[in-house]
Amino acid sequence: MIEHLYILVVFINLMIGVWASIHLRYLEKNHRYNYLKYLAIYTFFLNLAVLQLLVFMYNRVNLPDFADLNGSRLFSESWNFIAVLLISAMLFSLFQVSRNFLGKPRLCRLRLWFCAWSGLVLLVFLSKNFLSGGFSQRLATFMVDQVFDSLLLLEPAILIFLLIAGREKADPALRKMITGFCWLYLSRYGGWILLFSLSAISRPIWLLLAAAVFLYTNVVPFWWSFVFFAGYLANGFKAIDYKEKMAVLEKKFDLTKRELEILELILEGRSNREIDTRLFISYHTVKNHVTSIYRKLGVSSRYQLIHLVTKKNENELFGEANDQ
Repeated sequence: MIEHLYILVVFINLMIGVWASIHLRYLEKNHRYNYLKYLAIYTFFLNLAVLQLLVFMYNRVNLPDFADLNGSRLFSESWNFIAVLLISAMLFSLFQVSRNFLGKPRLCRLRLWFCAWSGLVLLVFLSKNFLSGGFSQRLATFMVDQVFDSLLLLEPAILIFLLIAGREKADPALRKMITGFCWLYLSRYGGWILLFSLSAISRPIWLLLAAAVFLYTNVVPFWWSFVFFAGYLANGFKAIDYKEKMAVLEKKFDLTKRELEILELILEGRSNREIDTRLFISYHTVKNHVTSIYRKLGVSSRYQLIHLVTKKNENELFGEANDQ
């Protein structure tokens, strides 16, 4: 009975994860920050791993012959191979999130090392199935275990690196958002550490605690977006004193009347959906105008737009625009 309840909670968690991916993708479409897109991709792959766990648990509880199948070498190797692919995709997405937060070239080099390491993982997994018994087989098994464990440790390492590097950002609102992101995502490991330290307790209670930790994992994206990302947007838009610069922006960057209207609404903190409702135009039309505004001003996100418009004087503003 308790295992069926656990399966139900994992299924609910999967639904929350799908909702979290859609929510992050919606934010990305409205605010045009690339790290939101990659965070949505990360959440998607995370929940594919949850789906893999759900299938495993359901089959183990409901299919009598599943234990024999799970014990076969081909099945276990294939199952582990899928897990490694999902973890690799999650880590790659997290690299992209960090790169878009920081914009540092050294993250690109780290990504190349990660791709090479992931390639080694896949090569070891594939070669293991073609090796006969003895030392070669034992060596391959050892490498698989070590590489798999190292992949699991890479995620907190990336988050710690991002936490440290994010403190170098000059914008305090951006620093707070990055710090909140890192601590929230690192806090998930605290739940798992606590869970595995309580392995001696009864299995039903352990399964319920595990279900709670799983639920928290997919609640984190909502917590971060509603508290830290929303706070970052609010602080950014409150700091803008743009009214007196609109005529200058219109003339200097050859903005149309409609683009100027949309630019003002963006600087008020309106999302694309709010803009299409406010101006009675289609969402697709708003996106096209926003793309045109970004192109003319030489920016690629709302953050860069805020940074550009809040320049202290016209010379600084035009100099920044020419550098884009």
